[in-house]
Amino acid sequence: MTVLHYRPVVSSGHAPRRWMLVLHGIYGAGRNWRSVARRFVDVRPEWGVLLVDLREHGASQGFPPPHDLEASAADLRRLVEAERVDAQAILGHSFGGKVALVYSREPAVPLRRVWVADSTPDERSPDGSAWRMLRVLRLHAGPFPDRAAAMAAVESEGFHSSVAQWMSTNLVKQPDGLVWRLDPDDMEALLRSFFSTDAWDAVERPADGTHVHVMRATPTTPRSYSGSWSRTWIDVERVCAIALSSRPAYGWILVDPTGGASQRGRSGPVARRRAGLARRGGRGPGKRISPTPPPSERDRTCGSSG
Repeated sequence: MTVLHYRPVVSSGHAPRRWMLVLHGIYGAGRNWRSVARRFVDVRPEWGVLLVDLREHGASQGFPPPHDLEASAADLRRLVEAERVDAQAILGHSFGGKVALVYSREPAVPLRRVWVADSTPDERSPDGSAWRMLRVLRLHAGPFPDRAAAMAAVESEGFHSSVAQWMSTNLVKQPDGLVWRLDPDDMEALLRSFFSTDAWDAVERPADGTHVHVMRATPTTPRSYSGSWSRTWIDVERVCAIALSSRPAYGWILVDPTGGASQRGRSGPVARRRAGLARRGGRGPGKRISPTPPPSERDRTCGSSG
């Protein structure tokens, strides 16, 4: 049975007592989070991090269909069981964020923390820059004589040069040149599952003992991805909604959005630079309290360090 590829990150000289799974976004790979993971374990040496390559991404190739979120979550369960790690936390970015929520419904071991970064639990119609990238993979499949030619192909479809450079990490060498290691049909299947999945139950009704942390970027530049939220904030004490100061142009690309993410904070294994903190008060949809509640309220809302 195929098992996901991963890269462990631990603090030098320490044996982790518990582990966090980190999931990248669509078209990404576990290595995207390497610097964040390194800073985190240096400050929290009792934790280890598994940087996972999700199915059909990075080195996790050859997985059988169906390519959807349920299969992706099942892959994670098999990984945790095969490696016998006490994975008490999971962090997912964009596409990986919804995979994390689906996994949290039935984790291999009980979860203490679920972190969802720049994603949405909502079901919605396929759109956005990640969806448009499928056109690049199909129309500009290669082979390319060099990396610059592949990047030029991405830019020709209206993407910024920084996106083209990021996508070029998915090039692999073949005898006749460079090609994408991403299969467009597999990527489309995964994206369709992402858009069609409603994961609000995992946010609003997490398992006993599990705290959910939802992080949303507040970019300083226009973004082509803007996940919709059918529910502004969540009336659950074990859910923490965090706004991050960040500059990504595309929500599915990680540009080290957490800044000082390895610094220990009050709300779980990964702390964050906080631009604001909000939670819904009362029962009315969209009703919000002050975005900077007092420490006692933050503690109750986000949980204690762990």
